[in-house]
Formats: sequence, C-alpha cells, structure tokens
Amino acid sequence: MQSFLLGRNATHPLSLVLAAGSLALALSSACGGGGNDDAGMGGSGGTGVDGSGGSVNDGRYVIEDATEDCDEVDGLNGEAILGATGLTFSGDLSWTDLETGYESSRTIVDVEVTISAGGTFTCIPFRQYPGQDPEYARLSYDGVTLAMATEDGALEESGPAVAWLAETADPGVLDLDVVRAFPAADAQGTFEVSASLADDYDTLSLVYTPSQDMPLGYVSVAHEPASEMLENGNVGAGVPHGYFPALPAP
Repeated sequence: MQSFLLGRNATHPLSLVLAAGSLALALSSACGGGGNDDAGMGGSGGTGVDGSGGSVNDGRYVIEDATEDCDEVDGLNGEAILGATGLTFSGDLSWTDLETGYESSRTIVDVEVTISAGGTFTCIPFRQYPGQDPEYARLSYDGVTLAMATEDGALEESGPAVAWLAETADPGVLDLDVVRAFPAADAQGTFEVSASLADDYDTLSLVYTPSQDMPLGYVSVAHEPASEMLENGNVGAGVPHGYFPALPAP
C-alpha cells in the first residue's frame, strides 16, 4: 500500500504534552495496557506505517558541512550543536515513586556533556502520514559523551551519547537534547528499574537538555531498544524515574 506524506502546514493532532498528571497514564501502558509504541514510526521492528512491516525509510542523510541546514530548516545545523552552551549541571535530582507518583527521595546530580569534533551529522527530514502526528526534522551528532552521577550512588554513568537538535511546532524554535541509552542491566550505579513496570522495560535512558538559563534532564526506563533514542531521536521514550532540577521543597 502506498504511503502519503503531509506537508509541514497540514492540519494535524496536537502533540502529546508531558506533565505530572500524565504519569498514571504512562504507568497504565507500562504495566501491560494498550498503546501504539510499535506502530513503526521510524523505529526498528513492528509494522510500518505503510503496512509493509519493519522499519520505514525516513529519508535520513549525512551532512558533511556543519553550516548546512538539515531539511532546509533555518538554524538546524551542526554549528548550533558544536556551539552549544550550558553543558554542565549540578543540583537536586528528584526520584519518583512510580506507585504513588510522588517524590521518594532527592539527591545531588552532576552532569557533564562533551561535544568533540570529528563526529557524524545525520539529518532526518520532516514527514507526516495521514492520521498521525508530524515528525519534525531533526539532526543528530554522535561526537558526544555524557556523564551523569548522583551522590546517592544510583547513577555512575559516563560514555558515548548522541546530541539531537530538533525542529518544533513553533517556527524558529529548536530543541537540543543529549541522550545516552543502554541496557539497564549494564548500569554502573545502584539504579534499579521500578517494580511497577513490566519486565520488558529494560533500557535506561539518560537525557540532558543543555541551557545557560534553564538546563534540565531526566532518567527514564523504556521498553524500546536504545537505538530508538540514539538513532531515531525519540528522546522522550520511556517512563521517567527521576528528573532535575527538582522542584523547590515545600
């Protein structure tokens, strides 16, 4: 069956907005509820949106020149990633009890991102299929490392990561995230996946959004493979177990 892409200005459903109140819904899906996690939106496995099965060709291509805009989106280029600021953070991280949805404890987290020359820029162009949310253009860069450690010993992680610079629904607004994802069983700290989740939630995802003014990040566990975050840019995959900076204590 032939697939049809909609243009950037086509009418589309509102994007899912993450909020504290959505935790119960996320847990419902995580514990065996329905959902369309395997709908073939550019990841591996599942049924493709064209009904052919497997992953879908998303038109990605390598960009050699750091000044070249990905998918002709102004500013969506390698220079923006290489020149990123706010690459370190130190402050409170709040761990969440998934059974209650409330904070279980908090600790200090130290984060450091290193962006080096010599990596590869890969552009994934905008696309949208009828009846589905748009996938905005995004640019990845793999010459990155991410270190994230907590004083409570839960996280002692450092290693290769991927930076994703993405177009948003707001013209001219781009989002930059750095993600490191790997099997939770390989975690170096004492981090444990919540018992509230099904057994197939076994990928640990560490996400940091660099910023001079408002850096933030979170620790999630997903049932998707690490490639979904690292190769496809789905940095929001998974169920959050902790976030930073923590909200001020009451």
